[in-house]
Amino acid sequence: MPGLASVAAGVIAGRFIGRLGSRTVLAAGLAVVALSTLPLVFLGPGRGALVILVPGLFAGFFGHVSACVAFTVTATSPTTAAIGTAQRRTSDGITVAVTVYNVRSVKSHADVGEPSRHFVGIDARVCVTAASGGAVPLSQQPWTVDYADDTQAEPITEWWDGEFSVPLYPAERKVAAGHCVRGWIVFKPLKGRATTVSYAPGSGEPAFWRIP
Repeated sequence: MPGLASVAAGVIAGRFIGRLGSRTVLAAGLAVVALSTLPLVFLGPGRGALVILVPGLFAGFFGHVSACVAFTVTATSPTTAAIGTAQRRTSDGITVAVTVYNVRSVKSHADVGEPSRHFVGIDARVCVTAASGGAVPLSQQPWTVDYADDTQAEPITEWWDGEFSVPLYPAERKVAAGHCVRGWIVFKPLKGRATTVSYAPGSGEPAFWRIP
């Protein structure tokens, strides 16, 4: 019984985590363990107790293993910060402090009826705090907007002067240590719900911000 429940939980828990998130599955698994253990306290010595004992043990082991899987994923996953939180990342000898201040719809001044009229925009700032090789080239390339179905929107690469009313993040600029770059990065929206903003600098650990 414990083996069957453990195998089932190991397979199913991963799917639940992908849909609901590791923290939700962790809480649900612990709740299942508690609820499945409670009826065992009232079992008697009769054979009829097996009707409660066997399902209770299966549910308990299933919840336990599911909670263990969810805890491991939660403990090893990068932290997703709230919008407005600065995060520090180091990659290839370069340390930057990165902040996302806002995520909202950004309207293009293109002609009415064009499919690219509405975009997703993020107000981002990157400050170079340490660099071993002089000025650092910064660009929009490390940024993506992640969706609930695991798809990613990348920054647009072409626009004309004055197309957007917000100040845009530079396509590429060299920045010395102690200086910052800030502006709006524009993405063509995908279908579904946008969940996070990601910043993945080269070989360094990515940074994430939760979209409310």
